[in-house]
Amino acid sequence: MEPVLLYIKLESYIAQWFVNEMGGEPVRLPKRSAESDIIEYFLSPTPNNTVANLKEDGCIAIVIPTFKHKDPAYFNYLAPKAMAALARCITVRFRVQLWQDLHRLHNLDCCCLTDLIYAWMEKHGIECTEQNWEAIRQFYFRKRKIYVKKSKKDSDITE
Repeated sequence: MEPVLLYIKLESYIAQWFVNEMGGEPVRLPKRSAESDIIEYFLSPTPNNTVANLKEDGCIAIVIPTFKHKDPAYFNYLAPKAMAALARCITVRFRVQLWQDLHRLHNLDCCCLTDLIYAWMEKHGIECTEQNWEAIRQFYFRKRKIYVKKSKKDSDITE
């Protein structure tokens, strides 16, 4: 039997990362992963007058896991808000990994951030374009700025 697929739209660099992390497309989610749990909870039969999640340009395919009480042949629809929750979950996982990896390496002060970002993109299957690099750089600097502010505020309190 052919797998039943959901199609989700993500930022291109996040989609590339996710497909790489999950071993290719269509994405097969690990059992009990956060993404799988979201799908299981919100999966429903396709409502009348609605077309099940169709593939659009720029979307990635995710195999709907088979759940004990939800056969993907009948339960194959995620409402727009559920789809947004799934996209948010994937995005948060991306951000956590990016922060953990880049912050640790950048703190070593062994090479410039430009090289680190390009190397990280390459390792995680993200196309090495200036647009992707800039999006990742901006995220990293926004996150770092939050921690620098907090660190500075904490040191002012202890003085």
